[in-house]
Amino acid sequence: MGDYLTYAKLTTRIPAAELRQLLDVAEDGDLEAVANDLIADVEAEVLSYVEVRRTPPTANESRVLAAVCFRRFVYRATADRRSATEDQQKDFDRDTKWLEDYAEGKRHLGDDAEVAAPPDPQFNADSRVFTRDKLKGW
Repeated sequence: MGDYLTYAKLTTRIPAAELRQLLDVAEDGDLEAVANDLIADVEAEVLSYVEVRRTPPTANESRVLAAVCFRRFVYRATADRRSATEDQQKDFDRDTKWLEDYAEGKRHLGDDAEVAAPPDPQFNADSRVFTRDKLKGW
């Protein structure tokens, strides 16, 4: 995993009581295990887009991926109970579009390890064999 989102990081942003309610875990349930399973799913999904172009950066190198993972975690947790808000849905769609653009080379993570977009292909060809002038009369 890329460690873009960990249970420890999650608990600094969402209080344990709210997290328990968000994940719909009973009081005697293992909140950390449920959260870690969802974190693993979210990170795997995000990394599937990143790995198309490069080796994923560490969590300290990419705040963009950490933010995307957090928003996707919250969306996935609420979508399971069909309680995702319209704003969460829009964020999820926007993040998905951003990840797709990244995978296609239209976006970058902002570090020096990659270029913003792949270079344009260069074509090299001889002069044209058939032209209008050469084909007159045919």
